[in-house]
Amino acid sequence: MAMLIRRELPIRTLVAYAKRATFGVHEVIAEWRRRVRMCNELLTLGDHDFRDMGCTRDEANAECRRPFWRA
Repeated sequence: MAMLIRRELPIRTLVAYAKRATFGVHEVIAEWRRRVRMCNELLTLGDHDFRDMGCTRDEANAECRRPFWRA
């Protein structure tokens, strides 16, 4: 009986780490999707919107050319 408890403890620890790692992966993918959506929305804005934000279309295009996985 004592051997079973010792064997289960590392498995529980691994499962806990796996759950945390999976949660982290989901967060990263959600952030990447958010960045892609924001870039797509940025490209649809008009010149008046860019003036309101205080940037230019060229700056927005440069930002959208960056890979989505780089902040």
